[in-house]
Amino acid sequence: MGSDLSPRFRPLSGAGAAALSLWELQGTAAAMEAFLGRELPPMDRPTLAVLKQGDGEVLDQVLLWRRPAPEGGERLEVHLHGGYGVAQAFRQRLAALAWKESKAGWEDEDENRFLQAKTAWTARLSSRLRGGAFERELESRRQDPAALAAWIRASLAWESWAELLEAPPRIVLAGPANAGKSTLFNTWLQQRRVTVSPHPGTTRDGIEASVVIGPPGFRFPARLVDTAGFWRQAAGSDRQAVAQNQLWLQGAWQVLWVFDAAREPDWNEAASWLRSGPPGPRLLHRADLPEAWSPEDRFGGIWLRGSALQEGLALIDRLETALLQPLGPPPPGDAWIPFGQERRLRLRRLLSETGAK
Repeated sequence: MGSDLSPRFRPLSGAGAAALSLWELQGTAAAMEAFLGRELPPMDRPTLAVLKQGDGEVLDQVLLWRRPAPEGGERLEVHLHGGYGVAQAFRQRLAALAWKESKAGWEDEDENRFLQAKTAWTARLSSRLRGGAFERELESRRQDPAALAAWIRASLAWESWAELLEAPPRIVLAGPANAGKSTLFNTWLQQRRVTVSPHPGTTRDGIEASVVIGPPGFRFPARLVDTAGFWRQAAGSDRQAVAQNQLWLQGAWQVLWVFDAAREPDWNEAASWLRSGPPGPRLLHRADLPEAWSPEDRFGGIWLRGSALQEGLALIDRLETALLQPLGPPPPGDAWIPFGQERRLRLRRLLSETGAK
């Protein structure tokens, strides 16, 4: 939290109820002891203690862990039980003693990113940045401009992946009504989450769910959206759903266009749809049925063919490969990923200052 010795605290565990709630306190020994109502525990030796509120009532039984800290200060981890009420009372007690909650800097953001990682791979990537490791690695090359420039370029080579991993990207399933989007959606989630019907318009509001995508060992969270179909004859609430589709397309990372192999779309409408939203893979779905039309002849480009009912997750693997192909190979676990827009801007400024091209 820096070398400022004014009493400050921050949460170390993710938000929400859990078995434990972890906090870090940093300040002078006097401020620590006034808060604890006792002497500080020995260094690096977990110690059980009873934490009391200002009126002497017990707040919680806690585990204290005293850690190395900046010169003249103290750093203490406090492990509480994880209920909302305990965390609220803990914050109120600290506020009553004029403790301030730390605002996140790079080090805090890296720690939070690690704590909230949803997969082993994203946890491994974010773990390398913990404790200011990224900044120390950067500073260690300051005396050699050529080495600094090379290191920055290597880090910025993963910029697209950093942006993708900072917030779950949204993948939108779009296309004509009754093309099997909901069947595909359910297969992706490996469970039935949407009512599938032979009648157009069943999925009226976009349905969004969390998924984990990527090859084994490189999985990360994403958001998958099943939309209402596009069709000219939509009326009433279905027409509103079709209009809502445009909003989903605008907020998509990629759009996966799904067309029915056994049913020709309206060519003019379909051409207009394919120009909407960001680019993405195109799937001729239900390819186990006889093809009634050729998308390559009508629209050109590269099309995937498959059937969610026949192929199951094998089709999903192919679609994920197509979605991720423009990014290139995923970064290895020992890569220095430039998480954070401010960090990337700073790296580009430093690269410019080195005079490297």
